[in-house]
Amino acid sequence: MKKLFLTLAAVMGIIVAGCTDEPEVNKPNGGGDDTPVVAPSLTLQVSKSAIYLGESVSFTVTFEESDVTAESVIYDENDNAIDGVEYTPESKGIYKFYAKYNQEHKSNVVSVIVKGEDALTYPEDHKPESISFHHRVVIIDHTGVMCGYCPAMTDKLNGVKETEWGDYFNEVTCHAGGMAFNDPANSEAANILNEFHYNYIEGYPQICMNFHTVRVDNLEYAKFITTLSNELETYVKQDGADVGVAMSVAKGDNSVICSAQIKSAKYNEYRVNAWLLENNIYSPEQESATKPEHYYYHHALRNTSEKVYATDFTGLSIGSIEAGMTYDYDCEIPIESASWNIDNMEVLMVVSAKGLDGVWDIVNSARCPIGKSLPYRYVGEAESISDAVYGGGEVGEDAPQLKTPVVEIEDITETGFTAAWDAIENATSYKLLVNGVPYSTTETSYTFDNLNRGDYRLFVKAVGAGYKDSEYSEVKNISLTGPLSIEWFAQSVVLAEDSQQNIENGLNSSNTLNCTWIGEDVVDIKSALLLSDELPESYEHIISKLSVIDAAVVEQVNSADGYSFIHTALNGATDYVLCTLVTNGDGLQYLATTDITTNETIITPAVAAWLGKWSAYTEEVYNFDTGKREERRDFVFTVTADMENSGYVWVDGLSAQGEGVPAYAKVTYGENGEFILGILNGYVLEHLGGDLYATWMSNCILYTYYDYDYDGKYDGEYDMVYESRSFMSEEFAGISLVMSGDDIACKFYEGWLYEDMSFIVNFMDVFIFDTYTGEAKMFTEADGTKICEFRSGEYKGVTKIE
Repeated sequence: MKKLFLTLAAVMGIIVAGCTDEPEVNKPNGGGDDTPVVAPSLTLQVSKSAIYLGESVSFTVTFEESDVTAESVIYDENDNAIDGVEYTPESKGIYKFYAKYNQEHKSNVVSVIVKGEDALTYPEDHKPESISFHHRVVIIDHTGVMCGYCPAMTDKLNGVKETEWGDYFNEVTCHAGGMAFNDPANSEAANILNEFHYNYIEGYPQICMNFHTVRVDNLEYAKFITTLSNELETYVKQDGADVGVAMSVAKGDNSVICSAQIKSAKYNEYRVNAWLLENNIYSPEQESATKPEHYYYHHALRNTSEKVYATDFTGLSIGSIEAGMTYDYDCEIPIESASWNIDNMEVLMVVSAKGLDGVWDIVNSARCPIGKSLPYRYVGEAESISDAVYGGGEVGEDAPQLKTPVVEIEDITETGFTAAWDAIENATSYKLLVNGVPYSTTETSYTFDNLNRGDYRLFVKAVGAGYKDSEYSEVKNISLTGPLSIEWFAQSVVLAEDSQQNIENGLNSSNTLNCTWIGEDVVDIKSALLLSDELPESYEHIISKLSVIDAAVVEQVNSADGYSFIHTALNGATDYVLCTLVTNGDGLQYLATTDITTNETIITPAVAAWLGKWSAYTEEVYNFDTGKREERRDFVFTVTADMENSGYVWVDGLSAQGEGVPAYAKVTYGENGEFILGILNGYVLEHLGGDLYATWMSNCILYTYYDYDYDGKYDGEYDMVYESRSFMSEEFAGISLVMSGDDIACKFYEGWLYEDMSFIVNFMDVFIFDTYTGEAKMFTEADGTKICEFRSGEYKGVTKIE
């Protein structure tokens, strides 16, 4: 069981949790065929998805991640085998290919668009030196014509668009599932996306951000606006997305044509897919529509450029793209129904990448209407959609091209290296890309220093007036350790001394670390105390687990005495690592790690006195339906030590649930040496899933006071005029048993909430608590029977029996 202490509102009333009224059939399903749809194990990839007439493409075939190109045969759409693994089309058009391996396995189908000089093309990059792209996540609204709650969701999403976050997402409506029967916006692509998100959909409407980023439920208007805005604030990369997209969209022959370029800001493997969306779809049958706009659907998913599956919606693998480099992607998306209006179409280009957790998710998106073009949008720029750009070849096509530099890496240190190359004839300067960041020099070498730990990928090309730039050189990979030691920051960690006072307070070297940071010119700190056996293997994973330290703390770190703090309530006899990433004024980073092992937990005399089995009784019973009545209830409880945390114990037998759901308690010393066992309120016993937790909570009597008497006249004193009941969720010792010699007394926690309201704990037990909505419900038996009756009042006759 895991300890988690709630820090929510001080008092809440009993609230019955709401339920979705959609039946189970409304959850997405796989249709009539129970066989799961899976992606082919034999994969065909093409070097370019779009070429100009006269250019060639090459193919690569993989089978279960092994390259089997040499053993495979490539076929065109007419089942004619091509010669080898390269192909040069003889006319414009769309060519389709597939591969066979051992004449047994057949691959996916890939398309190549062959363009003429007058073909559609994406806008020219107006800021080629930049890789800081504006970020737009994809918000997917799972909805349908039969969904009575869905029009309100339209209003909520429109409300978010009016906030500062409206410029950071592209909306897609997915009309599918149980709520989309006879829905005019339904499509096969929507059905597959609905199946893809099966595990995320718990009712309609349901909002999914990207493929797997986060789910936002259907909440009250203001709470939804706040919640989605907070999620956008968490996940939007305002300093720049991983990729950018420039694109143009035009009508084809019963299709939509798109020409795009994907530019990388981060070296990674990417996948791309173009989603065809339609606007202004009219449906007079929309359930619960109250406004004219509720009858019109927008951004409805119609089709995709690449084949999608219920297990994989990512699209075409375009391989790894170096930071600062590009991939051209052209596609043609069919109009599959006469009811689709091509004039209302738009294309959403969706680019995905694999994260550190191995899961593919959307890293950026761009949306462009029919007949328009969308240039790259960089951080800080306003969005600009212009008329579609036509016309092909590059300026200076006949100009000679400079030779490509051959680069050598020299003088590698912990924090730097030198790249050098021979002079290129007619070159006047050289451009370098290092992890996508551009550099320029007129020399034939460039020295990089003060670099952080990590992998660096470097390219060089030659530039000269009147000449085409050379091709970029072959990639050079350099791995740097970063500084292995520094003089501008020190971290120390020591176990707290096992003083008698510490032991009496339940604090000893097993659960308290004294830590100190002292530095010079430190500008940023991220830190976390991690369990050694859970420490990630990679440097990047470790960094991702660190939390940002407040600037005020950083300022103290740079003072003469530094900054000291403690980590307490740790597990006994456990290995920990304090990981701290510091950055100085020059941007140099250093990861300080300190290993330490806590000692065995100390069983204090106070804890030892409480261990064992005890009998007791109460003389009151509280029933939530009928109220309080006098009735004796005898019970037995058992106290066992928490061997991971000094001063803490488990107490089993107090709950109306019976044995097996122990309370958590802290044992302390009283002013006169008493041994005090305090049952902790707000202790989360178990995570039930989602936002639901089983938690110990107290039922409190609330007393409200006013400074006038019952005649309404001020008498200078507060009079108690109202009594009510509620739950308290904060962490405190709700019930305390005070052992003084052989005498054991029971005390209930009491205090003031506000100037005019006090409370006293009446009893405590296990409840289901929703940390998101603040709703609390009484626990139920395994058969669903609600437990409404609890022991209440003082514990009497507390006697040790074992």
